Amino acid sequence: MKNINKKINPFCIFCIVIFVFYVFFTRLLVKTDDGHFLAIMSEDGFNVFDWLKMRYETISGRTGCEFLTMGFLSAPLIVWKICAALTWIYVVWFVIKLTEAFGGEKEMCQSFAVCMPFLVLIPCLNSSAIWFSASMTYLFPFGALIAVILPLAFDLFEIEYKKLPFIILSSLFGILSCSQEQTSALTLGFLAVLLIALGVRKKFRVYHLFPLPMSILQTFYLFTAPGMKVRLITEGTEFKCFAEFSVIEKLFCGISNYYAFAFMMSFAVFGVLIAVITLKLKSLYTSICGKIYYMCFAIFGAVTFFAGNAISLASKGVIPDKLFEKMFLSGEVSATGAVVALIGSVMFTLIITSLALIAKRDFILGFTALIIYLAGVCSAVVLGFSSSIYASGQRIFFFSEMLTLSTSGILLSSLKSNKENKAIINISSVISLVMMLINIFSWVFLEIPIMG
Repeated sequence: MKNINKKINPFCIFCIVIFVFYVFFTRLLVKTDDGHFLAIMSEDGFNVFDWLKMRYETISGRTGCEFLTMGFLSAPLIVWKICAALTWIYVVWFVIKLTEAFGGEKEMCQSFAVCMPFLVLIPCLNSSAIWFSASMTYLFPFGALIAVILPLAFDLFEIEYKKLPFIILSSLFGILSCSQEQTSALTLGFLAVLLIALGVRKKFRVYHLFPLPMSILQTFYLFTAPGMKVRLITEGTEFKCFAEFSVIEKLFCGISNYYAFAFMMSFAVFGVLIAVITLKLKSLYTSICGKIYYMCFAIFGAVTFFAGNAISLASKGVIPDKLFEKMFLSGEVSATGAVVALIGSVMFTLIITSLALIAKRDFILGFTALIIYLAGVCSAVVLGFSSSIYASGQRIFFFSEMLTLSTSGILLSSLKSNKENKAIINISSVISLVMMLINIFSWVFLEIPIMG
């Protein structure tokens, strides 16, 4: 019996659960974007290459993602279900390997990593990873991003892997990774940081450059697409003030939207991040000043979540993300919006300061956590420079959520196993289970009856 128990680990259980989830509780929603693409495919004389050319000229340069969409639509639905489940397994496996590199116990690293997919807030997860069409521009590009950076990251942190197949995947997957604006920026950003780090630590190898050609070419193709300008104009018709905004105002638009979602709406991800940073500071700084700081940090985290929502609801009757949306669409800065943004700015400063303090005592850990966290922030803030920032709902935060959780996983893995750390994992497990059940319930009992 003991030998059997040793063979059963959280990652194996996750592999089974995610397959069951996708096979039985995900489907095409034929009255949404899925239905739109299905209708296009059923038109007489449809040619995928002619259609992709039209999309490039009038919609966007997301050719890789859209080719993938039509490819999966032309195959049995089970093919997409299996590929989506495998992508999640690959993402979680990568996070486990990365967190183990920071000295974490294998079981603890696995227990947290397998919670990540369902710790993401429901509106964000459901519309970006579970919904068929959106998974092509969020889940799959995120998996491709990991494929691109894997050889560089694993060599930097001295993680063992089979080099040849992963180097080939890294060289090719830049096409998909850079077929979406947010992952394109993340891919080039991570490649730049990793190449510099490999050079500084004298671990650079020629094959680390292999992902660059495809990634750069695809990024150029994506951002020079004629259809991108057309799409921004079309989606920005309700955001008439956007053209008059300065760079600072656009930056404020993006970062305030991030504050609203990441600090005041995404309770599970934000809560885990604050708890893990607090515990890490507690382990590194034992002086009276250190204790005062990390206690204030934790308290202000709670204040940010509850006060931000309370002020917004009491004053304007809406949650913070709608508060900022109304404020920017009208072009008038409200006092309530300014106060909530100020609270978010203080919280953001405290997080950056805390990660810097961790880096002061443990440079590699703290710097890695800081870079990954900032990458997630930038993936959200950069949307302030797009007039379509309010057109896609919460799915745009999928990348920032996953990267924030990765930051938490790395910090958690560096802590010694104790009651506090286990409590975070246990709470994360319960929340992820509840989130999964809510997704299943909404899919079976709400979306299927409504959507048909």
